[in-house]
Amino acid sequence: MPTSAPAPVTFDLDSLDTLRHSRPRGMVSLGRFLRRFGYSAEQLEHLSRMPPGSAHANPFAARLQRFMGAALDIVALRLLRSRDLDEAIAWFKEQALDQFGGRTAETMVADGHGTALGHALRGNASPSGVQAPRNSGGMVNS
Repeated sequence: MPTSAPAPVTFDLDSLDTLRHSRPRGMVSLGRFLRRFGYSAEQLEHLSRMPPGSAHANPFAARLQRFMGAALDIVALRLLRSRDLDEAIAWFKEQALDQFGGRTAETMVADGHGTALGHALRGNASPSGVQAPRNSGGMVNS
């Protein structure tokens, strides 16, 4: 009996895409993001370096949108390997990455290194982790 191919992750990728608004195009919905990722507004403000109480007042602020967009991108890349959205989000928030000094993907994105992490994820053949990029563009691994 032939082995069936793994189920496509289209549904989970689509559910990530529903976190984005159609207008203004590409903006991430604050409420949907908070619910799906399990963050409070205060946690998200801290991660995106926003002043306390400002997330609901300005959900389209560049810092918030930058963090949420990068988080969605990294989780989508992880989802291609794990095939489980809940696991991909948990990995983003909790998994210490040895290659990045034990920092989590969440911390990397909060510190503005989401692009470097994305490059590492795209270039990594291992389904269990990430590999530090060869040229990190000045990224500091602490």
